[in-house]
Amino acid sequence: MNPKRCPSRYTRTAAFTLIELLVVIAIIAMLLAILTPVLRSARQQGRTVVCIANLRQIGVAIIAYAAEHNDHIPLGPEGLPPPNFYNVTGNVTSLICLSNRKPVGLGLLLDKYLADQPEVLFCPGSDQPTDAGVQLGRFGKYETESVYYFRHGSLAAMTGTP
Repeated sequence: MNPKRCPSRYTRTAAFTLIELLVVIAIIAMLLAILTPVLRSARQQGRTVVCIANLRQIGVAIIAYAAEHNDHIPLGPEGLPPPNFYNVTGNVTSLICLSNRKPVGLGLLLDKYLADQPEVLFCPGSDQPTDAGVQLGRFGKYETESVYYFRHGSLAAMTGTP
């Protein structure tokens, strides 16, 4: 008798077959295709929640500013001669600092009311993303803007004064 035994062609080894491997890869690909839009949506919802929280903080800061300034909210840029885009005080603006280094609009809140959290002026879910660090680094040196637009109530169009 021969002690060596020939393996049967029907003996199965512990390895995966190519078909099994392809089926597993296909299942994983389908799961990723299903989950990717869900994860993207959850990420966008998270950004939206941050933007809403930022707007709330800005609102609280405006109320605090008004409480200390005779119920006046921060003013936007003053009217400058044409061709300046902001030709009347009170126009909608995203500017927080003018080219002359003076803070305006929401920028007036940065010194005291938003000093600990200046990044609230920038929404991570904005359709036109802005690098908050770059813009805040320019504040007080160059014209700077936030992603939020601000408009205060003004009679400037009728009287010429805020």
